[in-house]
Amino acid sequence: MWPIGLPGAEEAPLGGRVAEVGHVALQLRSDRNRSAELPSTVDLTAVPGLVAAHDPRRDFEPERLETGLRIQSVDPTSDLGVRAEQFVYEVYRTSGFCAESPRRHVEETDPWRPGSTLHVVTDDASDDRIVGVVRTILGRLGDLPTAAHVPGIAPGHTERRVCEIGSLAVHASQRGLGVANELHRAAFLAGFRAGVRGFCFLVEQWMVEFFSDVYGLPVHPLAPARHYMGGDVVPVAMWLPEMLDVIAVSRPAVYAWAVEDLEESLHRRLHLPTGTT
Repeated sequence: MWPIGLPGAEEAPLGGRVAEVGHVALQLRSDRNRSAELPSTVDLTAVPGLVAAHDPRRDFEPERLETGLRIQSVDPTSDLGVRAEQFVYEVYRTSGFCAESPRRHVEETDPWRPGSTLHVVTDDASDDRIVGVVRTILGRLGDLPTAAHVPGIAPGHTERRVCEIGSLAVHASQRGLGVANELHRAAFLAGFRAGVRGFCFLVEQWMVEFFSDVYGLPVHPLAPARHYMGGDVVPVAMWLPEMLDVIAVSRPAVYAWAVEDLEESLHRRLHLPTGTT
């Protein structure tokens, strides 16, 4: 599984499944008190990102990173990167997402570890204790982990270069959504700056609709759900410039949050049609 989020609040962050150190029982927003209001299947024919005339969530603002926490982007082989890999492993083992590894690595990610980037949130007040991690992997869609869940996409298939987002882990001490949100924002910025044409990732079924409803994101399912690493996941993608064009209208605060650190020239270029310079 490539879990990418945190539950436990009225407005959840970008992702479906939470992996928290110190929590043996995995809690999902898709069951118990939320089960009655969330879909159990994905409608592959639905058009994502449509803006309702009177959307009560139009002014939704993502929670920010707390003071004293900072984010860095590092190579997995760096000192902080090695610690981050072990942090992800401990979180995933606690949550039952991966098998035991003598290397203290999530072995399912190993083929894509070289060349990937880890975005790591640390706590300055606690000797740079790691409190959150996410991984980005750049490449052609057919060469990334998501492709294994999409029938008909073989290695090397499609020249569309995208950014895969995965390996999210957040420490149990972080009860708010700021860490998970900032990790996703760092992943988006990494993709924007690399010139990708979109983002791909694996989410649980109910998150496809939730992405659109809360964050206004035009999330496109690429195939039906399949069981993987402890749960049923859907391979999804968001394409540029559609992603930014949609949220600029439907979620202006989310849009401003996503692009606030971008250089102005890159910001403008991201809204151009694919193939335009």
